[in-house]
Amino acid sequence: MRLPVEYSSTVIPICLDQNVDRDLRELEGERGWVTGWGKTENGILSEVLRTASLPVVKHLECLLNDRLLFGHVLNDNVFCAGNRNGTSPFPGDSGGGMYFNDGDRWILRGIIAFGKINELRVNDPLKFTMFVNIQWYMPWINEVFAESEPKQDKRQKRISELECERFQTLTRKRRNGDCFNNRFRHNVMLVNEKGDLVCNGVLVEESHVVTTCKCIRSASHPVKVRIEANGDKAFAEINCHPKFVDNSKHYDLAILKLNAPVRLSNDLIPACLANNWTENLYDILVQTSFVTESLVSDHMTLVETDENRISLYEVCDSLRGSTRWFNRSDQTGELCVISSDQLIYETYPVLRHSSSSGAILQTSNRRSCMSTIVGLKVSNEGGNGIPDRFSVDIYARISSHVDWIEQIIWNVQPKVDALLPSLDVDFECGVYDHEGWNDEWPWSVAIFHRNPSTGASTLTCSGTLISLKHVLTTAECVVNRTTGIPLPEEAFELHFGLYHLDQRNVNEQVRYASEVHVHPEHSVNNVAILVTNWTVRSPPYVSQICIVPENNADFWNLEGKRVYVTGWQTVETGNPNNDHQSWSIHILGREACDEVSLSLLGNQSTPGQYCSDYPYEDDLSIADRGSGLYHRYLEGPLLGIWVLAGMVSSEVKGNDTDRYTMIVSLQPYIKWIDGILTDRKTRRISERECDRFNSMSQKASGVCENAGSTIDGNPPHVVKLLNEDRKFVCLGVLVEESHILTSCQCTRHPHRPTKAEMSNHSVLDVSGIICHPDNNPENFYSDVAVLKLATPIQVTSQLIPACLANARTEKLKDAMLQTLLVRSLDSKKPSPQSKYEYIGTEEECDKILPPHYKDQFFTPNQACVISPRLEADQFNGSIVQSVDSRACSFTVVGIGSSAVDNSDLGSIPNIGIVNRVALALDWIEEVVWEEEFPTRPNWTLVEKVTSGAAAGRSYDPLEHLYIVVSPLLLINCLLIF
Repeated sequence: MRLPVEYSSTVIPICLDQNVDRDLRELEGERGWVTGWGKTENGILSEVLRTASLPVVKHLECLLNDRLLFGHVLNDNVFCAGNRNGTSPFPGDSGGGMYFNDGDRWILRGIIAFGKINELRVNDPLKFTMFVNIQWYMPWINEVFAESEPKQDKRQKRISELECERFQTLTRKRRNGDCFNNRFRHNVMLVNEKGDLVCNGVLVEESHVVTTCKCIRSASHPVKVRIEANGDKAFAEINCHPKFVDNSKHYDLAILKLNAPVRLSNDLIPACLANNWTENLYDILVQTSFVTESLVSDHMTLVETDENRISLYEVCDSLRGSTRWFNRSDQTGELCVISSDQLIYETYPVLRHSSSSGAILQTSNRRSCMSTIVGLKVSNEGGNGIPDRFSVDIYARISSHVDWIEQIIWNVQPKVDALLPSLDVDFECGVYDHEGWNDEWPWSVAIFHRNPSTGASTLTCSGTLISLKHVLTTAECVVNRTTGIPLPEEAFELHFGLYHLDQRNVNEQVRYASEVHVHPEHSVNNVAILVTNWTVRSPPYVSQICIVPENNADFWNLEGKRVYVTGWQTVETGNPNNDHQSWSIHILGREACDEVSLSLLGNQSTPGQYCSDYPYEDDLSIADRGSGLYHRYLEGPLLGIWVLAGMVSSEVKGNDTDRYTMIVSLQPYIKWIDGILTDRKTRRISERECDRFNSMSQKASGVCENAGSTIDGNPPHVVKLLNEDRKFVCLGVLVEESHILTSCQCTRHPHRPTKAEMSNHSVLDVSGIICHPDNNPENFYSDVAVLKLATPIQVTSQLIPACLANARTEKLKDAMLQTLLVRSLDSKKPSPQSKYEYIGTEEECDKILPPHYKDQFFTPNQACVISPRLEADQFNGSIVQSVDSRACSFTVVGIGSSAVDNSDLGSIPNIGIVNRVALALDWIEEVVWEEEFPTRPNWTLVEKVTSGAAAGRSYDPLEHLYIVVSPLLLINCLLIF
């Protein structure tokens, strides 16, 4: 078609059975349905769509009815169907389909071709129709479909799709055709310390559960995941969607990492994640949810309903009329779903309660026995013009957020720095107990080459895993042998944990390549590295091997030592064997290797080369190009550790029955490999310090210890700045053991801060204050100041300095944790409170700022926040920061300066002026880490504020400022106490 159709509740695609070899005889006696607008019994075209049910009959029955009509066309390409009651397709119905019910969906199996019409016997009840057998033409149909598909989606599958296929290897069916896992055991409960149900979730991987962020941040505070028949699992990590803000229905998703993986089985299989290609919103949508039988009951049961349908986005009131000033959502991130199963809501009224948050909306395929998660319930509400007998729910749409989900669960990153798996660095590498015929070497990688036109893949080489993202192999495996140019990344498919080509298992992992690194002189240095686009899961089924430093001469002399190679026998036969194998080989001495290389290859072997022989005719090499050469330490402190020594390069034949395997030694390439694994880019001092601070973080039940109290949500690195009388002045944020970041407005307060109160209530003296040299008190330009503590704090897992945002880590469109002073109704004194909200971009701030302020505020280094809780005299020093709960890292994005009103916006919202840290980072780094900048300017000393200002007389912030121009002509303000 020239334009695609839009799916709706009345326009849904039919399913096609992809099994080309299905036997037509299985349809005999089955009834299918046909539809059409063809002629009726009155001989006129129908004005309405008519349907009829026809049984499929044997070819012989059609043949006996009319040998002349049907005899020359009956074959495997067609089948025959007909009634004995006179019902059949008529002229005008040709081309219509014949549909068969397959339990939970309809399958197209035939196309109406022609039928028998006898004008002289119109009333003859016996009428047969010939149908084209769709199965016969499926290869051609798929080719047509493939031509219209985007090529990039044809090339590779998403990591979530590959994992779904892995989980499918666990499925089994009973003799009656029912799936073992038909009880939706991937539906899980989130419970609190008392074991009470807080909300629902879904198991999507052995160690990960998806639920709602609102549930995680609720006052009920879930601490465990309860999985039916598997008990309770504690959290190891909690990740809310970075764009979720408090009290919102947008981006309300969270991912929980369990402290131990779940043991999967035939009846406990994770659910698949919907994406743009696998989502089917017009299939049967099943909602499942654990509920308590009443609001006061503690007995939990799993309920399900399939009376759900997608409705228009506008039906959900709260999605139509968003009142947020900074809206980071669109109309694809949520689903508005109407349920007509009023009985289940009457029986279980808690379905309208918050405990039903995280309920699953899914499609189920009885053929594959897999469920695909379409949405997660985030809210229950009344609809716009929807009758009371219906329930309207809002679901987070999984396909819109699958990129983020994959990133969190499978660590999808463009590149991950990795250390060389050296024995003196990583003792977890090289662990494997090779006994008997067990050839499941956990670091062996099967490298498939993919045909770009067909998508078919063939095993051609092997490789060795040396980090969770890096596979070492030979250059011959990754370059075009004609041109010598490296093959494109999409040409490779990497299989980890694969040991039998004809049998997939749940421990096998498939990854694609994101980078191809070939030695710059690969014609003589046969080595290459493939970087996977997703990290692989670690032991026991997949792990990395160790590498010995190049200066360990004793190790690299392998003559007389027992070494192994593994592979699929492609070097010997050209075609892969079905089973992965290993073999102990004999390494020749240097003189023997020189003789072999000189006589057979015409050149002398190099120190970077080993040789192995197969002296007997019945011995076959089991290796592939790129197969690893493995050696195991049999003595000393490294007893039992496996080490990679080289890679198989080629196989050569001697003048007799002898054959030799040429092996590339790894020793000359250790430094080159280390350079590929390690990112050598120069990093800012603030980034390096951020890594140091994050390394000290710890978690308890998945919650970062430096996240602070669950009551007020204030992180411990947010500090209170006090004056000489220990009265509260403003807020600041600890960014280094001895330095606090705040606003210049705070330092020019009549009661200037002289002390800092930490979260543990300890009070430290401030020894100096430095304002940004470009600060302008009138428009709050560069309103940033650094306070130096007289005594550095002791960093612990509960008190860790915050990181500083830069241009790469700022991420202004994410939700920010905003800590500011709020005056409660029952207290005259303001107190710090934290809440997740958005921060405005320059364009967004310009829209809401009153016209008379536009010439004064929002220079490029400023942004804004909106809240009716802001107070102009209390906003300075407020902290705006992003949160990475995976790394337990808080990054300061902005420092509050002042607040202004815009009465035209209604409800008197206050607009907070925020100075962006990223645009003042150069200056902040020079002040905080001055030892890193020996050529920085000398800061000017400034006199302390007199007691007169504190006593109440008019205060000019510049009155007591002695300005001295430094040699670099920079104006600086430094106050020393």
